[in-house]
Amino acid sequence: MEMFLEACKGAPKADATEKKKEDKKEPEKRVPKLAELWIDFDNEHIRHQKASTQSGYRSIYRKDLGPLLGKVRADQIAKEHLANLRSRMMERGCVRSSIELAEQKLTACLNWAKERGKLPAMHAIPSLKWPKAEKKKVDVYTEAELEQQIDAAEDLEERVLMLLLVDGAMRIGECAGLQWSDINWDVGMTIQRNVSHCVFQDSPKGEVGTIPLTSRLKEALRELLATRPDVKFVFLPKRGRRAHTTDQALAWIVNKIQVRAGVEVRGPHRIRHSVLTHLAEAGESPYALQALARHSDLQTTLLYYVHVNKLALAKQAIAALEARSSRLGKGQAKLGNVVQMRSKRTFTN
Repeated sequence: MEMFLEACKGAPKADATEKKKEDKKEPEKRVPKLAELWIDFDNEHIRHQKASTQSGYRSIYRKDLGPLLGKVRADQIAKEHLANLRSRMMERGCVRSSIELAEQKLTACLNWAKERGKLPAMHAIPSLKWPKAEKKKVDVYTEAELEQQIDAAEDLEERVLMLLLVDGAMRIGECAGLQWSDINWDVGMTIQRNVSHCVFQDSPKGEVGTIPLTSRLKEALRELLATRPDVKFVFLPKRGRRAHTTDQALAWIVNKIQVRAGVEVRGPHRIRHSVLTHLAEAGESPYALQALARHSDLQTTLLYYVHVNKLALAKQAIAALEARSSRLGKGQAKLGNVVQMRSKRTFTN
């Protein structure tokens, strides 16, 4: 009986112990606001990226993400916040690609936070669909207009620049970063450097790749090298202490050449689009275009850089069908003649 009473007295003590354990449970981790989260994201992730990538992240946060979402708790960012971001950026005159880039940077930050345990593992990153829109027509330079721009170069350096853009389909930042050591006269140019927003980088915009030299580009490069044998970079700065020129400086030169050539000023990158488009229309393999463009994904080349004249290609296809049907028609006629001759022989016999 005494043992039973002692057992009954011990039960409440056990309940009290469990209650104390519950009281000692750690409070839930506080989810930071985006502004706080971005500081860690910058220190641990952004600063390890290429200079141009770092600049892009920081510019987008400074202009848009910070002012609009900086005070919002990271796990409370929802679709309505994205909708507000879009409308505000549109009011500033931003195009869809710029807005999508801002959303991608935000998503990258939130995914990074989930991986680091700063956001709940089950938290769903918000996304917002765009209304379906027709693909905007991109006007490219004709082959004659490309040659006009080469002819409008006023000196050897300008001619080399235009030939790199037309015969090499290079990006303007890659032209600015090109060094003489990157050129093998028998093999071609290894594109492995880039200048983005005036910052030199030991990496190209796309993939590292070697571009063979056309005869006229090789000749122009040799002539230019003869005038400056002891320099490191193909293009020299007009002013300042840099060893290299900048992407903006070369783009400005291209714009002046386009004015001089009497063509619409569309900048250097439209030349790259134009070259790839004309090669596609000439029937070059998509893989050859991808290799020249140095895109890691073939879809990038075909979707964003090739702006073929669909009517002209459709006419080519119809002409091919006409030729095919004509050949088949002649074959059917010959077959008919053979059948008739065999019938006559059988009837005569």
